[in-house]
Amino acid sequence: MEKDYLELYSLVTESLSHCDFTEASNRLGIKDFSKDEVFLEFLGREYSIKKSAIDLVKENIIWETPNEQYEYNLKNVLGEYILSKGNTEPKNDFRPIDVYFLTNYFSEHTVLNSFLRKIIFLKSPLDETYASKNHPVKFRKCMSMLGYTCIEEKSANGIQSVWSGSILPKIPIRILYDHEETGHDYPVTKSKLLFDKTLGDYYQLDSFRVLYICYLEALNKIWGKYIEG
Repeated sequence: MEKDYLELYSLVTESLSHCDFTEASNRLGIKDFSKDEVFLEFLGREYSIKKSAIDLVKENIIWETPNEQYEYNLKNVLGEYILSKGNTEPKNDFRPIDVYFLTNYFSEHTVLNSFLRKIIFLKSPLDETYASKNHPVKFRKCMSMLGYTCIEEKSANGIQSVWSGSILPKIPIRILYDHEETGHDYPVTKSKLLFDKTLGDYYQLDSFRVLYICYLEALNKIWGKYIEG
């Protein structure tokens, strides 16, 4: 039996064969495109999306994908972004994952609770229970590498900052970073990843789950190679 992610890839590329790339790119805020090809960047990797295939074509930040399934899952959600009917501008109304899914139409899904349990406890290098004292320096280096911008920062028993970035052109994010000096050997670092309230215009629940997991797994790879490596 064909693997689910390969089967989905076939369905996505079949749908792309009927997609108007010019219309979709203009609507989705994509700048690099032609009538036959669209380019999307995902954490330093550039993907070419054509009518019959989705391929990695350039690596500005080099990181290894965990396995074949990850690579196809990422290709599928990139293709689904092109195929989405979203046509709204971000509202600059950012919410953490648990609040977001409890306050919009996704909450109607019966899989919500299971989804939240799986997604909230995914490990990210941005959030460490026992962080090193130089973790803020590493964090800033990672954010700068990804092209994210610090839009607010203050110091009070540590460092608190807000970083602005995006996963895809109309999928902006905010990262809240809190590095607290506890007076002990190990300070405590906490972070939250926030999404704009318009996210549901572009992704259904299952697809967003895959996108989010792909994002965190890639972030772990980048952190391990360039920040801790």
